[in-house]
Amino acid sequence: MMAFAPPKNTDGPKMQTKMSTWTPLNHQLLNDRVFEERRALLGKWVNILNILFLHYGFSCLCLPKC
Repeated sequence: MMAFAPPKNTDGPKMQTKMSTWTPLNHQLLNDRVFEERRALLGKWVNILNILFLHYGFSCLCLPKC
């Protein structure tokens, strides 16, 4: 699709993603699955940050290593 082409009609039966951060709006099962995957990934990141804070303290993320 070219940059100046008119947008395609998304009112049909296809999965709508407008203003949804690429999460299907009209398919609840897929929406729930994507939400759970994102929540699990965020949980892993939080766990990694907690380990870094406990082991190195806050300075490990703020100060550059020399």
